[in-house]
Amino acid sequence: PAANMVGQGINVALTTIVSFSPVLAGLLLGGFWQVMVLFGVHGIPIMFAFMDLMAGNPSTILPLTFGASWAVLGTVLAVYLRTKDEKLKGVALPAAISAVFGVTEPSVYGVLLPNFKVFVTTCIGAGIGGLICALMGMVQYSYTGMGIVGILAYMNPNGNTNFLGIALIVLVPMIVAFLLAFFLFKDKEAEETKKKAPV
Repeated sequence: PAANMVGQGINVALTTIVSFSPVLAGLLLGGFWQVMVLFGVHGIPIMFAFMDLMAGNPSTILPLTFGASWAVLGTVLAVYLRTKDEKLKGVALPAAISAVFGVTEPSVYGVLLPNFKVFVTTCIGAGIGGLICALMGMVQYSYTGMGIVGILAYMNPNGNTNFLGIALIVLVPMIVAFLLAFFLFKDKEAEETKKKAPV
């Protein structure tokens, strides 16, 4: 019962924010999506989005999070190009490939959290992705997951697909996160983090 109450509370909060300001909802939900993933509470908005989709109603909440995996991809690619640490390169490349398919955990735990500054750049890119979704009125017609396969969820079965919106919510978060991470990432920060980490 307690978990159900918390879930209902989060749903009410999200619905209220979306109704009050879709732009604010896009910034917040997109920007904090990876944080929600870290704490395992991202399943709550997904559950309510499922309920909408099963009722035949397109989801307006899930699109706000779609830029997150693309922002992760941009950040990890920037780290891969910037770092001279062969071990980090070896983690970053397969993590980037996973992010293409919407699986961001290897990126988050292997690349982003050990270099917290680039984790923040990912959140910024994802927040901008949510903002674009809100401004363009993007909706999701089915649930296919994140990443490249998730693009199919935005194909309107009635044939009126917003291809420009799809392109923007993929490319803009990725480019913004890539550029921020490329200029902010420093190898020495990774080394300092390793030294401070408990053995």
